[in-house]
Amino acid sequence: MSIFIATEILDKILRYVLMSFCLFFFIYLLLIYNKAKKAKMELKAKFQLTFSIFFLTFFINYLQTEIILIEKIINYPDIIPDNFVVLNLFHPADGDLFLLVIFLSGVIPLIYVLEKYMIKKKLIITTLGLIGFIFCIVGVFYSNEIVLNLIIPYEYVILILISLFVIIFYLQIAIKSKAELRLTGLLISIGFLLQLIGLFITSNSNIFGHILDISGMILIFIGVLKIK
Repeated sequence: MSIFIATEILDKILRYVLMSFCLFFFIYLLLIYNKAKKAKMELKAKFQLTFSIFFLTFFINYLQTEIILIEKIINYPDIIPDNFVVLNLFHPADGDLFLLVIFLSGVIPLIYVLEKYMIKKKLIITTLGLIGFIFCIVGVFYSNEIVLNLIIPYEYVILILISLFVIIFYLQIAIKSKAELRLTGLLISIGFLLQLIGLFITSNSNIFGHILDISGMILIFIGVLKIK
C-alpha cells in the first residue's frame, strides 16, 4: 500500500471519527440540558444548550463536506477565485464561506450567553459575529471582487476574534478560579485553541489538522461536563 493511499484512508477515518464525536457530544449535552432545565438550573442549562448547538453545527459541517466528497455530483457554487488571498496568508476555497456560516451559527449563541449572563456587558462580540454571519450569506448569494475583498478578510478576522474571546474568557477562569472550575476553564480554552489551529492548517495538512480538531473537541466536551 502506497503512502498516498494510506494517508487517504487515515484522513477518511479521522473525518468519520470527528463526525461521530460531534454527534455523540451534541446528543449527550442535549440530554444534560434537559436534566438541568427540569432541575431549574437555568445558567447551566443555557451553557449545555449552547455547547450542544456548537457540536451540532460542527457535525453538520463535517457531514455536508462528506456528502460532497462522496457524491462528487454536488459542488460548491463558484464563488471565490482560485488566486484569491486573505491577508497575504490564506487561500480560501468556495466551501470556506459555507463553513464560516455553520461555524458562526454554532458559536454566536455561545458568545451571547457569555456576554449576557457572565460578563454582563454590551453584546459587542455577539453583534460582530451576527454581522459576519450576514456577510457570509451575502457572499454566498451575491459575490463579486469588491464584495469578496470586503467580506472574506472580515470573516477571517472575526473568526480569530471570536475564538480568542472564548479562549481568553475561559483562560481567565482558569487563572482566577480554584480547583475544578480552574480545570474547566483550562480544558475549554485549550480545546478552542487546538480547534482554531486545526481549522487553519487543515488545508495544508488534513491529518494533523483533524487530530488537533479531535483533541480540541474532546477537551471542550470534558470541560463542559464539569460546568456546575
